[in-house]
Amino acid sequence: MSNGREREIMTQSQVRAILPPDVGCGFVASSAWDRLAATAIERRAARQAEFRCGRQCALRALQQVGWRPEELEPTAAEDSSHESATEEVVGVGPDRRPLWPAGFTGSLSHSRHWTWAVAARQSDYRGIGIDTEAIIEAQTAAELQTEIGRADEWERLARTRLPMPLLVTLLWSAKEAYFKLWFPLHERFLTGMDVRLYEIVDDGPQLEPPVFAVTEGRIRLLLGPNAEGGAGTGALCPAMERTTVVALWTSADLFAVAAEPAGSGPRFHGPGDGVA
Repeated sequence: MSNGREREIMTQSQVRAILPPDVGCGFVASSAWDRLAATAIERRAARQAEFRCGRQCALRALQQVGWRPEELEPTAAEDSSHESATEEVVGVGPDRRPLWPAGFTGSLSHSRHWTWAVAARQSDYRGIGIDTEAIIEAQTAAELQTEIGRADEWERLARTRLPMPLLVTLLWSAKEAYFKLWFPLHERFLTGMDVRLYEIVDDGPQLEPPVFAVTEGRIRLLLGPNAEGGAGTGALCPAMERTTVVALWTSADLFAVAAEPAGSGPRFHGPGDGVA
């Protein structure tokens, strides 16, 4: 088995460990951008390949949670093994978000290294959002820090004693996963400052020096709309819907998952108290 295939299997196993057992997952190493040259034609071809790969991952995830071709319209079901049927299963909305089959919900994510998708039955989950990012370089992390988080968020994250490039990637990716969960439920866009890290549910690895030798780990973060309001949250009720985001990182990549079980309903927390 090639090193690349071994890495893909190992990473998929790690990502599987942060997913609930009743969530399906399709996962492959991305290669389209590795071969990318500078021309517009090649960039377009890479984007098209990435799109098809994402839909194939979505189909795989749906099949794991019980979706079958007979749930398609007859003409698509007859051709369910072909790309046209794959794209029919998960369509594209006018806002470019994936349109999942009736009775199912899911999310897709692409990065320089990975393409993956998750799916679940709506009877089990109100929604789910995922993200993956290559670990951001130090210079880029410094530039993004004030754009995606507030001082109190960075103070909370500093307790982990993880390096800043990893922390910036972590907060960025956790908020992206939250956005993807939020938008299908509320149909409004959020920015990085519309969402806030309220709590580190667990403090992650208990590290001793050298901290920068850390190559993998997991953490759970409690995120929700900014209590002070924002572009995407001002019309929301005063209470704040908060969701736990689970994140996993390796030496090169970070993965984040936000999921809302169907039976629990929205989790609303009033300012300074418990459940509102």
